[in-house]
Amino acid sequence: MSRTGELLYLSRDDVLACSIGPSDLLSAVSEAFKAKATRDARTAKPMSFEANGGYFDGKGGYLDGFSALKWYGYFSGNAERGLRDFWPMIIVSEAQTGLPVAFIDGTWISEVRTAAISAAGATRLAASNSHSIAFIACGQQARSHLQAFGSAFPLKRVVAYGRRAETAETFAEEARAMGYEAEVATTPRLAVEDADIVITSVPHKTLKDGFLDVSWLKPDVFVSMVDLGYSWLRSSFGGIDLLATDDREQVPPGRGYNTDRVLTADLSDLLAEPAPGQERRGRRALVFAGSGLADVAVARLVVDTAKDKGMGRLLPL
Repeated sequence: MSRTGELLYLSRDDVLACSIGPSDLLSAVSEAFKAKATRDARTAKPMSFEANGGYFDGKGGYLDGFSALKWYGYFSGNAERGLRDFWPMIIVSEAQTGLPVAFIDGTWISEVRTAAISAAGATRLAASNSHSIAFIACGQQARSHLQAFGSAFPLKRVVAYGRRAETAETFAEEARAMGYEAEVATTPRLAVEDADIVITSVPHKTLKDGFLDVSWLKPDVFVSMVDLGYSWLRSSFGGIDLLATDDREQVPPGRGYNTDRVLTADLSDLLAEPAPGQERRGRRALVFAGSGLADVAVARLVVDTAKDKGMGRLLPL
């Protein structure tokens, strides 16, 4: 990035045209969290407030000489207006001068950064020979996670469960087209009980109570709780042997995620330490706090790639 007094605008089409693959995303996000462990990257607690039946959030951080902030509103009633319910934008600035250098449509980044966080955690917490993966909720996060985990693990079998059977079947068909054995489970318990990896991404604002029980899981499994753990019965968290989060400093227990348990580990510490000589055993879970650092890492990767490829539009400041 250069100090030219110009702002690079990247639309969703520009971001997609960068064609960044899951392995590059995993590398960028993993390196960012390693940098946080050595204080070379930083995050802060997000800003959030309600407005007109929806809410707005802002989150971001600092990495490698640049800071970024993702700003978005979530309005569940937008479907009735023919609009998406979630429309994030990201601004990237130089940390030395505060000069804004890029303004980016954050839709794709939001989809893939979450899966990259899960995959980064899985490189330390999941069995390296994991063959089966189960999804509770089969929307865009399930798709992004299948891409990310399919790149990082020797997956063969996919099990899908959703509140709408047709949505789960559509996702299963997509998985079959990617070469996986895929099936739709008729109950959530049947979906998760034999899986090596479990991904839960139920929109937590839609949940009144959890409906998944940790006791249903195999004794040796990795779970990524993208939904902050709200799809899980709070009383069952005692069955998890190792409970980590992506940003322990960002959200205190019992406020952002659905547990009062003391968290065993932070993702940055897990990634910064040498890989254990023997893989961890037991039920391991990553419960999301929603770190903005991954948004910073992927936004930086997108901007660098776009500049190399001549993508986007330069606007005067």
